[in-house]
Amino acid sequence: MENNGKENMELDEIVGLRNHFTYIFEEMWGIIMVAVLMLFSSDDSFKLAYEFLKSGNLIGALMALGITFLVLGLACLWVFLRWYKTTITVKDGTVTIARRTLNQSVNSIAVQNISNINMEQNFFEIIMGTYKLKLDTNSLSTAESTDVKIVLKKRDAYAVKNLIMRMMKEIQSDEQGDISNEGVNDINSEMQLDLMEDVKEDEYDVIYTDSEIIRNCIIDTPISGVVWVLIFIALAVFAIVDGIKTASGFFSIITTIFIPILFAGSMLSAIIKDWLSDYNFRARRFQDKIYVSCGLLKKKKYAVPVNKINALKYSSTFIGRILGYYSVKTINVGGEDEDVDGMKLLLVGKASDIRSKMALLLPECQIPDMTVCKRPPKRTLVKAYITALIYILIFAVSVMFGIVIFAPLNKDDALWILLASIGLWLLVVLWRTLFYFASGFNTDGKEVFISRGTFGKELVQIPYEKIQYISIRQGPVERRLKLARGVITILASVASRIQNIAAFDVEDYDILMEKFEKTF
Repeated sequence: MENNGKENMELDEIVGLRNHFTYIFEEMWGIIMVAVLMLFSSDDSFKLAYEFLKSGNLIGALMALGITFLVLGLACLWVFLRWYKTTITVKDGTVTIARRTLNQSVNSIAVQNISNINMEQNFFEIIMGTYKLKLDTNSLSTAESTDVKIVLKKRDAYAVKNLIMRMMKEIQSDEQGDISNEGVNDINSEMQLDLMEDVKEDEYDVIYTDSEIIRNCIIDTPISGVVWVLIFIALAVFAIVDGIKTASGFFSIITTIFIPILFAGSMLSAIIKDWLSDYNFRARRFQDKIYVSCGLLKKKKYAVPVNKINALKYSSTFIGRILGYYSVKTINVGGEDEDVDGMKLLLVGKASDIRSKMALLLPECQIPDMTVCKRPPKRTLVKAYITALIYILIFAVSVMFGIVIFAPLNKDDALWILLASIGLWLLVVLWRTLFYFASGFNTDGKEVFISRGTFGKELVQIPYEKIQYISIRQGPVERRLKLARGVITILASVASRIQNIAAFDVEDYDILMEKFEKTF
């Protein structure tokens, strides 16, 4: 197959295609990390191997690390066989992933059940010239088991994508009757847009400047992630200082600081990954889809079908909440990894900026005021305080009783337990108070609005016709207080399909159910 859009679009079927061989290396990263952990966790074996290497005995060093290398070798063999025995076929309106390993499986997906076909590249894939093709399905119950990721060379990725798109359009046109020439031109235009490597700057509806992207990185960084990074770095520094004071050996210090440094590094890398993923962010509305391109080390190109958008989520971190900045994501079927809670549509901006940009990308949607939701009744806050106090009193009594069983309870023990219980209760009070002021609910108009959070805040906008079902729940205390909690289920991935609503008056949920029933 040539790397040419027209030739790729003329393919009628693709049979027996394998993932690119670099898929093996991508799958090996986790196994390599496990092997490294095994090395550092077996301090004696590591030291022995190091001594053998110093003396030039390579065979002795390999034998000292035999278990680790045996596990690594078996894992490599397993990943290789999994790659070699897995084939992809696009034929007769279906995408079939056949894996003929020890446990054989054949997973067939009808193209009309595919909601999104997106392409992305991480840094490794950019170097190797491959693309990850991601197919998201329409299914609520099987989305996580049927969503597909395929790693292919550029020409093969575009060939698979364009063939599936053409099949989807042909099935759609068959359902609607004979397709007109205008419809054919629309199909070809859309496929050509997917093939375009670089859309001209003036063809994008929304383009973010470098300064706006830097602002987004700062405002959109969660405070909790930064705090945990600092905590693990402090633990590593403490371990180093303690190791120097106690004259611990080099390997003992390394093994002690490895875990906190690993956690700090993973959290810091996640923050930096989020920053880089928003590089060169731009979006365009074309016909019935919104096309987004972004990323530096991991380049992403994804299309969001407007008719598959089941909800919108306006998110704000703690800093963004103070400054009045929000970002926008769509909640739709499919999605995994960083897209599991929705696909990003806009970077952070003021409410007025969000409205102007959304008018270009999604004029069908009425953007709400960010304070549209009313707060829960105040008695929900009192209930939360009392409930927390009861649980903490039970905790304090249980701890005291446990101490009494093993040793006499002295005044110092009782004082520390009392102070710890008070401190814990105050933390719960703070958390519940922040939760109360971030929680909200509104049933006006044709959409339901749900707000929630603690330090940060998010507002979810769900049209009534996109709701799958609603569940109203009451505990014994809530029944006495005439309160209820709601759960709305929409068609989305696991992380986003369940939308919880805080405790509100029963009358508010009666209105919600009445409007939902009228919609259908």
